[in-house]
Amino acid sequence: MVAVICTLFAILFFSYGHVYEYLNQLNMPLAAIARHRYLLPIWLAISVIGLWLIGRNRRQIHSTTPMLNAMGVIAITLPLIQILFFQIQTQQALKEKLESNNHLSSITDFEVETQPDIYYIILDAYTRQDILEENYCLDNTSFISSLRDMGFYVADCSQSNYAQTELSMAATFNMDYLENLGDSFTAGNNDRSGLWPLLRHGKVRQMLESVGYNVIAFETGYYWIQWEDADSYLSLPKSASISSLFREGGLNSFEAMLIRTSVFRVILDTNAVTDFLDSLLPDLEYHEKVVRERTLFVLDRLQPDNVPAIKGPKFIYAHIIAPHPPYVFGPKGEFAEHGEEFTYNDQITYINKRILQVVDGIIENSQSQPIIIIQGDHGLKDTPNERVAILNAYYLPEGGVENLYPSISPVNSFRLVFDHYLGTEFGLLDDISYYSTYELPYNYEIVPNFCRTELSK
Repeated sequence: MVAVICTLFAILFFSYGHVYEYLNQLNMPLAAIARHRYLLPIWLAISVIGLWLIGRNRRQIHSTTPMLNAMGVIAITLPLIQILFFQIQTQQALKEKLESNNHLSSITDFEVETQPDIYYIILDAYTRQDILEENYCLDNTSFISSLRDMGFYVADCSQSNYAQTELSMAATFNMDYLENLGDSFTAGNNDRSGLWPLLRHGKVRQMLESVGYNVIAFETGYYWIQWEDADSYLSLPKSASISSLFREGGLNSFEAMLIRTSVFRVILDTNAVTDFLDSLLPDLEYHEKVVRERTLFVLDRLQPDNVPAIKGPKFIYAHIIAPHPPYVFGPKGEFAEHGEEFTYNDQITYINKRILQVVDGIIENSQSQPIIIIQGDHGLKDTPNERVAILNAYYLPEGGVENLYPSISPVNSFRLVFDHYLGTEFGLLDDISYYSTYELPYNYEIVPNFCRTELSK
């Protein structure tokens, strides 16, 4: 009977916030009870009625205890098995990638006359200028014009090759489409572990390392796009009290969500919380603050007196999780507090200012002309045409821009750079964009480039 009572209270405890949020989104009359003063008594009444029914039927319920225990064991065991298999698959895929030498001859068989520093800056979910104007009412002309004044070529009709970060970046870092990079990237499969070695030890990285480039990478918060084994791996300093779940350390995004969607929601929404109790409440904005500080950390380290001052040749990979949500920057860089909310447009406005400062400092303070690529890995909204429309800008000195064109896609970025500056002969591939869902990442549909179509008329 105790197991049944615990189950009842667990369901009621963890479902309260979900029901509260759902009712708040409804129209009248149900929305009227989406107040704690109404909903909490209902929850207490359900608890009392549930306890009464359990007590009244305890003999019948007693026979269900073994079944409930078995269900609990299964509920715990299945996720543990999934985690174990996931770790095994990931380590095996990484091992196979590192041991594979099938293409190393094509990497090392070239001569390098010059070795310019290469900056590869990813602005996660940064959408193309025309989409920003049409769908977000954001005129991004000033930013694009400033880049062009600095010498950048901005590809006005660029599309990502895939609609998700892992797929898009794997193609970029290996200068090819996934169908040519492994047999597991086929329709119906949803295993992503084969992508991660391509992301962390792709052909671009191997190629640059083989000719003496030092690799500098930054923490992103996402294991599969972090290069911890780079020559220089720069990460946000950890708090001395990271083990604490309260204000000294805060909660991660899952823990904060759990607090918001449980009965604890009542406490969080109560204005009468005492100073003492408030000091014990976890910091629900901790995850957002970490994302913000990590972004600022990368932008600060890209200033002239930091990473650019390191002697080359060097390849800098800076994947910035912005303007992708969460929206932790206002247009002037302020942080949202006390219920204030910022938007995608606000975050782009601030990121634009910082990126212009960064690239201006890099260009002005580099000993030799650097190569700088600034790209979105995909767009924001999950509709095919908008999802693949990206910002794509190149600073390619000494004639590197001559082979650029408005619809160039990321799969060709390093092909073009290596051919022009490192003397390779990769050539360019057709620019193709594939859309797929997160549930079935390799079930593609081709997204036509209507922007390119319009330009060709």
